[in-house]
Amino acid sequence: MDPDELLKEIARLRDKIAELEATCASLRQQPIRESPSVPGEPGGSVRSSANESREAEDTYRFVVENASETICITQDGVLRFVNRYGMQLVGYSAAELLSKPFVELVHPDDIEDVTRLYLARIREEHVQPGQRFRIIDSTGNVKWVESFSASMIWEGRPAVLSLIRDVTAQVQAEELLRQARDQLDQRVEKRTAQLREINEMLMLEIADREQAECALRESEASYRHLFEHSRDAIHITAQDGSFVDTNRSFHELSGYGPEEIKAVNARDLWLHPNQRSEWKAKLEREGSVSNYAWQLRRKDGQIRDCLLSSTVRLAENGSIQYQSISRDVTEQKRAEEVLRQSEEKYRLIFEYSPLGVFHFDSTGTITACNDNFVGIIGSSREKLIGLNTIRDLNDKPMIAAIEAALSGGMGHYEDYYASVTARKRTPVKCEFGPIVSRDGSVVGGIGIIEDITERKRAEEELRRSEEKYREMLGTITDGYHEADLKGNITLVNDSLCELMGYTREELKGMNFRQVMDELNAARIREAYGEVFRTGIPNPEFTYEMMRKDGATRYVSISISLARDNAGQPAGFRGILKDVTDRKRLEEQLRQAAKMEAVGQLAGGLAHDFNNILTALMGYANLLSDELPKDRPYQEKLRQITRGAERAADLTRQLLAFSRKQMLDVKVTHLNEIIADMERLLKRLISEHIDLATVLDPSAGMVQADPVQIQQILMNLAVNARDAMPEGGRLTIETANAFLDDDYCRIHPEVRPGPYVMFAVSDTGQGMDSQTLARIFEPFFTTKEKGVGTGLGLATVYGIVKQHQGHILVYSEAGRGTTFKVYLPRGEATADPKVQTWDPGPRPHGNETVLLVEDEEIVRTLASEALEILGYHTLPASDPREAIAICNAYEGTIHLLLSDVVLPQMDGRSLFAALSTKRPGLKVLYVSGYTENFIVHHGVLDKGVHFMHKPFNIDNLARKVRQILDSQ
Repeated sequence: MDPDELLKEIARLRDKIAELEATCASLRQQPIRESPSVPGEPGGSVRSSANESREAEDTYRFVVENASETICITQDGVLRFVNRYGMQLVGYSAAELLSKPFVELVHPDDIEDVTRLYLARIREEHVQPGQRFRIIDSTGNVKWVESFSASMIWEGRPAVLSLIRDVTAQVQAEELLRQARDQLDQRVEKRTAQLREINEMLMLEIADREQAECALRESEASYRHLFEHSRDAIHITAQDGSFVDTNRSFHELSGYGPEEIKAVNARDLWLHPNQRSEWKAKLEREGSVSNYAWQLRRKDGQIRDCLLSSTVRLAENGSIQYQSISRDVTEQKRAEEVLRQSEEKYRLIFEYSPLGVFHFDSTGTITACNDNFVGIIGSSREKLIGLNTIRDLNDKPMIAAIEAALSGGMGHYEDYYASVTARKRTPVKCEFGPIVSRDGSVVGGIGIIEDITERKRAEEELRRSEEKYREMLGTITDGYHEADLKGNITLVNDSLCELMGYTREELKGMNFRQVMDELNAARIREAYGEVFRTGIPNPEFTYEMMRKDGATRYVSISISLARDNAGQPAGFRGILKDVTDRKRLEEQLRQAAKMEAVGQLAGGLAHDFNNILTALMGYANLLSDELPKDRPYQEKLRQITRGAERAADLTRQLLAFSRKQMLDVKVTHLNEIIADMERLLKRLISEHIDLATVLDPSAGMVQADPVQIQQILMNLAVNARDAMPEGGRLTIETANAFLDDDYCRIHPEVRPGPYVMFAVSDTGQGMDSQTLARIFEPFFTTKEKGVGTGLGLATVYGIVKQHQGHILVYSEAGRGTTFKVYLPRGEATADPKVQTWDPGPRPHGNETVLLVEDEEIVRTLASEALEILGYHTLPASDPREAIAICNAYEGTIHLLLSDVVLPQMDGRSLFAALSTKRPGLKVLYVSGYTENFIVHHGVLDKGVHFMHKPFNIDNLARKVRQILDSQ
């Protein structure tokens, strides 16, 4: 063979070998693509927890099933799971593969190695990652695969998770490389022999070589032209990094000129020198590197992203050089990053949109959807993906809207849609649009679905509100009107028409000044002007109005400013109340006040009149006894006696009216009075209120007038009934009490000593502090006008004071009310159940007590009492201060002494907050409410330590010591 042809053949074989080596290197470096990770979990991790949510499991299955590599699980040598790609790889269905021994798919020559490594994985022994072996598919074809495995727990037992990819092409390429190398060796040997034979012939061809050299120089000139004018940056470097040769494109890329680059080392251009070391090692190991990503630092400091392809060459002097081509891909990477960010933004919009979003292909089949779409439809993502909206839906209007989108237009749908899981029809609004390819064809569509339940509900609420507004205007007894800024009436209700005597049509457009005299018109005009200037509704005032029939009525008016959507004044609204009757009632009230004065006078006269009646009745009785019984004037004496008795009844009524009646005091049991009154009280308070009596059998006797005690109970029961219009619970309790000097120092009107207490508690509306301050004032009432006289509690207060007793009220708005009446203990008693008061020695202590009480006078008293008893006290006025003290105090706090009802939080919540930080903390609750009332409201649990207000030092000392000594 001709020597030139031999050289060309050798060069061709070398190029072929280099090509095969590059192919094998590329296959070896191809990464295993990771399936999308389940949100919130590490990528590729196997989740086997039984507590995982359905949504996470569905997402995991979607990722695994659609992975582009085989994912399988083997347990006890049998396949337990294979994804779709694995079925395609071997050509078997899931039914054929599952529960099939995996070795039946392995080539007989590889079964031993595969089994050995599988068992090592099960035993969790260290095994090198990556294992190649052959498999046989359903058609009998042999394929090479590469497996990456890890041990796992599958359904509670050991198993192996494998990621398998088809490397048949890579193995074939390596085999071709080996064959090519063998052929090259054979040809080299053959050509070497031929070279020896033609060596002598080469000497004869020296002349021809000179000619060839000339052609080579021409070729080099052509190469140099291509080298210099190439759009890619070409550079040749020595092993030490010095530049041997560079072209113009490289100078433009690096920013260095032809002379400047000679003083620069190549490693100085690498932004990350460790990358250059990696590239150099790979190049020297494999002979070539293709598309190696690196970042070049220009002379001006700019960073450019490049792809580097390099080969190793032998210089004429025998040294090794690196011939490289760098392609600037900075703009390409920026475009890719912009595209990635755009896709990420779209993905975020798609996934986290407050609306339901889904994609469908050209056939109407759903290909993707977000969580909100799944929630609105009421199904699972697995069931929805693959659903054909045109074929599988029964809603023709929705199908028509989807078909409109697939035709290139826009589809709209708004109606009730029956969700898959919920047995109800959900109102939805849908918009459908086409997805168009670059050639203009429709390849699918996008749907946006909105659950408009809230909007429909709001529309319905608005409709109801407007209807309710119209009904209210039509039903309220007060006159309502709206007027423009000039005072012309624009809207009225029926009550106003009835009040003024005009029809609705007559009033519309009428100015308010037309229905009153000039004096009242001026007052109304001034009120409208003030409301317009300030925007504040006017204080209600009364004026005289003329009806259409000429009659006059007294009305009170309240005016407010109406504004438009922009917040600008648009007119006025007014409510007119006919107060003519109220004026009359006020006159009657003044008359009643006069009658009260008369009653006071009558009360004073009644006492003297009683003395006269006593003499009259006494002498009539004496005459009747002294005169014969058969005489006719006996009947006249009886008439005189009956008249005197009727006069006595009249004086008793006058005394009752003036609240100066004499008390018929006797020693009696409160329990018996309450028990006798129970049936009457049940009829009095109505059926929707529960009555409960908690009577202490040890309660002592009292010195009281039973009739007046009954009067107190009836008055308090009626008040409780009125405070619970929607129903509730009325509780009456009795207990012994002792009001000591410390308590009486705070309440100077109270005498210290033993008392019997009865409490009347309700679960009604309660009272605020302003109301409590006036609760016993005559004529003060919280009831509607015309209901009650305001004398009931004043009478109760007077009766209690006449009995030398004491009354307390505990109430919070919305928490009900408790009245406690303390009556002096009766001295004479033969009842063995009555306990006498024997305080005995007070127990002391030295522990630390956290005292929480919002009433300063009570807090001060309790703190002083505890200090006297030897305890260290930490007083706090509210829960926040108590928590701060607890956090700051370094010592042990043994007991929390807290009021039940506190601002910010109740006593139980405070104890729960403190006990988490101080587990050994004990608690004693105090309250003006009774214990049964508190427990009924759920504030305390039964068995919790509780003490009533008011308490004395002896009770406090014993209770605190009892709790601290308890286990």
